[in-house]
Amino acid sequence: MVDDIAAMIPKELWPEFVLPFWEKYFDSLTSGARYPHVEDLREEQLPFLEQIGLADYDPSISPLLNPRIIFRACRVPFSWRLCGFHFAGRDLQDIADFVYLSVADGASSVFGGLEGLRCDQAVAGKLNAFIAAGKEAKRLFDSGASREEIGQLASAKGRHDFWERWKK
Repeated sequence: MVDDIAAMIPKELWPEFVLPFWEKYFDSLTSGARYPHVEDLREEQLPFLEQIGLADYDPSISPLLNPRIIFRACRVPFSWRLCGFHFAGRDLQDIADFVYLSVADGASSVFGGLEGLRCDQAVAGKLNAFIAAGKEAKRLFDSGASREEIGQLASAKGRHDFWERWKK
């Protein structure tokens, strides 16, 4: 129930059909921190994540969510993922905007996946833009910059319509 199957359960049934099984699952694995990957959740399911004592949450590819929605609906720290397919059709500024706006809109961390990527100079440049933006966002955050200040590093276009445009 921890991965994608939980997303198929309506929020009204989570107390009976998801939470007890997550408790059993996590208790069988660890007495320490809990870090689930749960793809395709809905906004109305996010508050339940607070009830099971998560240390962090990976929403993976959840087209109905973005960092703003998660941060607004749930106090569990989360990591926002840049998937390999997101690189196609994106320029260096889009990649940097992804990092800056992920942090600005609530993500505790960002990470990337290289699945299905053709390794060439264009992809290498995008990976370098991702890494550089991540290092800069961390440096600023560690030195006391606000999420809003980090978000100002994104392009004006990115700040205007980023998450809606990103899905396409």
